Amino acid sequence: MAGFPQNTPSYSYALESFLLNGFIILLFLDLLQRNFSDYSEAGSFVGELVKIFWVVTTGTGISVLLFHPNEELLQTIVFQYIKPVWIYKIEFAAVIGVLLFVYTIWRKLIFFGRSPYLVAIWKFFEGFLFFSLLFHAVPHPYLHRYEFFDWIESAWIGFSWLLALMASFNLNWIALLRYREKWFALLVFLILFVCLAYFFALRQEPLNGSESYFDLTESLFISAMLIFIAIYSVFSFLTILFNLPTSNIIERKFSELSALNRLLAHEFRNEEQFFEKILDIAINTFRADAAWLEIPSRNRLIGQHIFEPEARYIKQTISQTGYNWDTTKKFIGKNLPWSAEYAPFATILIIPLQRRSKLVGILVLLAKHAGIFDNVLLPHSTLNHYAAQAALALDNLLLLADAVDSERFQAEIAAAKKVREALLPALNFRQGNLQVIAKTNSPELIGGDFYDYYRFSSTRIAFILGDVAGKGTSAVFHMAQMKGIFQSLAPLDLSPEVFMIHANQALTNCLPPQMFITAIYLVVDTEKQMFSYARAGHCPLIYVDSATGKAHLVESKGIGLGIMRSKKFAEHIVASSTRYQHGDLIVLYTDGVVEMRAGSQQEEFGFERLRQFCAAHYQLSAEQLLSKAEEKLLTFAKNENNSDDFSLLFIKL
Repeated sequence: MAGFPQNTPSYSYALESFLLNGFIILLFLDLLQRNFSDYSEAGSFVGELVKIFWVVTTGTGISVLLFHPNEELLQTIVFQYIKPVWIYKIEFAAVIGVLLFVYTIWRKLIFFGRSPYLVAIWKFFEGFLFFSLLFHAVPHPYLHRYEFFDWIESAWIGFSWLLALMASFNLNWIALLRYREKWFALLVFLILFVCLAYFFALRQEPLNGSESYFDLTESLFISAMLIFIAIYSVFSFLTILFNLPTSNIIERKFSELSALNRLLAHEFRNEEQFFEKILDIAINTFRADAAWLEIPSRNRLIGQHIFEPEARYIKQTISQTGYNWDTTKKFIGKNLPWSAEYAPFATILIIPLQRRSKLVGILVLLAKHAGIFDNVLLPHSTLNHYAAQAALALDNLLLLADAVDSERFQAEIAAAKKVREALLPALNFRQGNLQVIAKTNSPELIGGDFYDYYRFSSTRIAFILGDVAGKGTSAVFHMAQMKGIFQSLAPLDLSPEVFMIHANQALTNCLPPQMFITAIYLVVDTEKQMFSYARAGHCPLIYVDSATGKAHLVESKGIGLGIMRSKKFAEHIVASSTRYQHGDLIVLYTDGVVEMRAGSQQEEFGFERLRQFCAAHYQLSAEQLLSKAEEKLLTFAKNENNSDDFSLLFIKL
């Protein structure tokens, strides 16, 4: 018997065998009672693996200290006064404890999702296992005196293999492990294999000065338990190893589908929260760097990690390729006809969101690296599922918004319009040869167009025209802030670029994140016949030279107010000055003019049409120009109201 002298008298061996079997049974029952009273539910599987890790490593550590002590440890009182046979017995008890602990852990995991067949197999297997304890009652050498016992032992071991195989085919718990947890499980199994090999392959010789040896395989009970532990551990290890390559993909797909399904069930407080959520899911699911969502029925564009002017420029560039925005398509950035400063994205993916053959939205994903969206376009990717779920959620949101009582909304809009009209001055006057007129045309949902002027003297006047990002009452509120900043800074008679720098600094503390204002600031000096200006992300002004009749689209460097909220903003603003002659024309306008659409079509009025209009009619008075321009825009739009407001300011020099 392992751990016991082979010449032990029968009565002494019987007593030790009784104590051994009692120790095994009591330890096993204690482990079951403490940790495994309920087999119908599984707790933390990783927690069970952590227990195995600590028990196995601790047991192996004790074994190494007992059987491979260094010189200093040999001099301690433990190795001087304890007989080698007791060292074997201590190690034997530790090994039995480790095996029983691992056995009961595997037993619990196997019983997770158990079937009646599995319960019957386990009852028979455990009865067979504990029946093998009877062989401890007879010293091992005495059993081998009889030739037939070798046959019994071989048959017993073979039957143990069969029962262990039948009892090990339940690995349901592995499917519930996450990708990282499976890596940890593989590490625990490797440590378990190493420790079992240490216990059973390296302990065949007796300790020096002792007749005891440590071969646990001579116990049929321990052999059967070892066979089960080894089989189930190998099955579990191979199952985890083979499923590991696909585990991360499956887990990610499950997470993506769960996020998309939650999109429909989630209750949103407002539309902004919904748009933010739908863009977040798209960016995270498809690994995009930026995205925007456009709602054609509202002519609204909502971006994330991209500003609206940049998004509209990208859209305009893609439209030039002839794409009609009704099919899923990927564009390569380097193949698009755009300028280098607007080409930070290598790949663009367009996803139309259609519901009942109706286009309810257009989602555009942008990535800085090529090949990001290759797997998205596969037939079985989550793209189609996402598009269907997002289209359904967006359609429901739009239907709900249309059904909501709009009485309070209309009251707020009416109040905002009154405030806006009060803020915009009546800009229509003549001063010598100078003629000035301005007008804003607002749709039902008002925007943030504004204009104002300030007289420095009888010969110098400052003008400002701008556009606040957004619509409704918030746009009017920020328009009022900008008007206050203009009225505060204009009397200081600052140069145009310095004015823009101070205006940006003032807006930094009052504009919310992602909000910005485009503007153009112009100073006309009629005595010197000169005008100077600075542009902050606004549409370029149009200047018509009366001597040649040519209209020029004058662009200057500048980014929107509030986009860059630091001192580096000054590096992006440049002022320009130009001398003029009597009869020349300056036209300031907002993007609502050039983005005016021809009815329900996608074609926009554009910069070129506006430039040609100014070149053709610059000889008219300022009032005639405004009237003619409004007539031209309404005719182009086929008398339909566009959702964006537009402003025009004509300065006849």
